[in-house]
Formats: sequence, structure tokens, C-alpha cells
Amino acid sequence: MAEKPNNKNTATAHPISRLRRDLGTVESYAALIGILIGAGIFKVTSDAWALTGPSVILGYIVLMPAILATSVPYAAYLSTPLGKEPGGEYLHISRTLGGSAIAFVGAWLKIIAYIGAGAYLASALAA
Repeated sequence: MAEKPNNKNTATAHPISRLRRDLGTVESYAALIGILIGAGIFKVTSDAWALTGPSVILGYIVLMPAILATSVPYAAYLSTPLGKEPGGEYLHISRTLGGSAIAFVGAWLKIIAYIGAGAYLASALAA
């Protein structure tokens, strides 16, 4: 006896074709916050606590002004149109300081920082 053909809706037959293959702003921020919380806060804090004990809390309090002094201006920069362009940090540094050499060094330092953060994340996830 022959089976009847499945009369399902063709839109539900291929749900993968409707998915986007890109990350928007919200998804990118969610991934970064997950990385910061997972590797940055839990792994670093637990390693520091094992070495120094309760003085980790004092270390966070002492370093809070430096963190706010760098993160608040960077957040304000990212809200500008130049902050949303690829290579915007390089353009901003070169226009502000009037030279491409300092901007080049700043871009390389950012790349090195991302490589270090990725290596630490890989180490934290491996553990």
C-alpha cells in the first residue's frame, strides 16, 4: 500500500532558510558580556582569590576609578557615528592627535589585547 504524501506547509519544511547568518548589535554585545562574565570575572576572581584571599575585593575597589576612566569615554565614543564605522578607532586617534604613527601603534595594541584576551578565554574554557 502506497503512503500518502505529506501535505505539510512548505514554509515549515525548510525553517533553516529563514535564519540570518549575521550578528546584530544586541547579539554582539550579548556575546561580549558573556565572555567578560565567564572568563573575565569568574576565572580571574577565582584565581586571584586563591592567591591573595579576601584582598581581591580591595583590589577591585582600588582599580575601579581607572576602569571607569577608560570605559566611560570609550562608551561615549562608541555612541558617535565614527564609533560605528570599521576602523573608527584608528581614524579617531589619527584625527585627534594629528598623526598616523600613533594611531598605527594604538591599532596594533588593540589587536594584541584582543589576541591576549582570546588566549586567556581559551585557557579559561579549557580548564
